[in-house]
Amino acid sequence: MTQQPKVSVIVPVYGVEKQLPRCIESLLAQTYEKIEILLVDDGSRDASGRICDDYAAKDERIKVLHKENGGVSSARNLGLSAITGEYLLFLDGDDALEPNTIKACLDAATDGNYDLVCFGYQLFLEEKNGNARFLQNDARKARIVPDRKTLLKEFTKLSSLGLFDFVTDKLFRVSCLKEKEISFDSYFDMGGEDGVFMLDLLPHVNSLCVLPDCFYRYYRREGESVTVSFREGKFDRYHARAARLYGFMQKEDCLDFAYLADLYATYILWMYNSLFSPTCGLSYPEKCRFLRTGFEKPALFPDFAATLKKAVREGAPKGDYSANDRRVLRAIVSRKKIFAWFLFTLTTFKNGGFRRAKA
Repeated sequence: MTQQPKVSVIVPVYGVEKQLPRCIESLLAQTYEKIEILLVDDGSRDASGRICDDYAAKDERIKVLHKENGGVSSARNLGLSAITGEYLLFLDGDDALEPNTIKACLDAATDGNYDLVCFGYQLFLEEKNGNARFLQNDARKARIVPDRKTLLKEFTKLSSLGLFDFVTDKLFRVSCLKEKEISFDSYFDMGGEDGVFMLDLLPHVNSLCVLPDCFYRYYRREGESVTVSFREGKFDRYHARAARLYGFMQKEDCLDFAYLADLYATYILWMYNSLFSPTCGLSYPEKCRFLRTGFEKPALFPDFAATLKKAVREGAPKGDYSANDRRVLRAIVSRKKIFAWFLFTLTTFKNGGFRRAKA
């Protein structure tokens, strides 16, 4: 490479041989060319690793790191150890970027001296016949957060908009990460690793801007839903993620108990719905045992149970949820009639019940 790259892009790769060329081609088509692309092959068993090597042989901006399978966090962390750019983007191996993404984000970052530049995404459904059907844009309202004081003052509002849920919709100033050795925690790979990473990073972010452009092309495969997939111990991670958020808010003096309760209610519904996912191999008695004990976790803060019940009575979680979702949540929180609602849901549940799909 003849020039030092200004922007690094980390792409964790695992089992995406059909989607990977689309991802890499979207990076090679960027209008800003002074980049390095780190493809981290996380022990793929398909042809993904070979595809990475083939592209690296054609373009010197591409570096390939092969490793044993360890999950998305370990793959991203390996990439973090190898980047040389001043700014950083994350891109998943089955997604893509619009051609002007890096240039527009870098221009904004350098013009305003921002530590973070955030943007929106486009959602596509990747159908089994190979077609990708556009579903929606998730644009962000353009805004500038000029300092940490404003960031913390508006933290709940910004979080409620999903601004800190993902790392793939942002350009990062690398020095913010490296000075404090910020990395991903593999414990949360079941869902939530991005949000935990952002909680670790935000204390070191001095300013950010939000672009309204939907630069990220997020492809969801037909029949796939992260939030309703069942895995043992998943709710343990949700609880731990909420506890980390509470610790952050406590330390940064931006506590919002109602927001924490609303988020926790969302986690409960996600986990309840996962019991009806094809990915759940539990028998009916095992599901009943989970309902009896699965949501029994230590309180996040004093009077948490009362706060959660009050939030649920007042309509938590916010968002477009079905009437049955809300009845189930009230039953779980109050420990009343939960098995009746479980039987009702068992006979009427179709295709997951949730109207929003963020993990």
